[in-house]
Amino acid sequence: MSSGSKVLVSVLVGAAAGLVGGLLAAPKSGEETREANRLRMTFSNKLKKPFKSSNQSAMSSAINLRKKLIRQGTTSAN
Repeated sequence: MSSGSKVLVSVLVGAAAGLVGGLLAAPKSGEETREANRLRMTFSNKLKKPFKSSNQSAMSSAINLRKKLIRQGTTSAN
């Protein structure tokens, strides 16, 4: 057997072993995994909405405070 053939056989055996190992180690079927991912994303999106709203509110408050402080500083300087 030539060196190239040995490498090819080794690659094929390694790929087959990886495939079998992956199938045996998979905790859930593909459908179960997709459903779990869907539920996780739905839950994640529901959690993000209130935080996004409060983040925007905090950002707006910070911008308004900054403007107020700049106005006060400008008034004090004059």
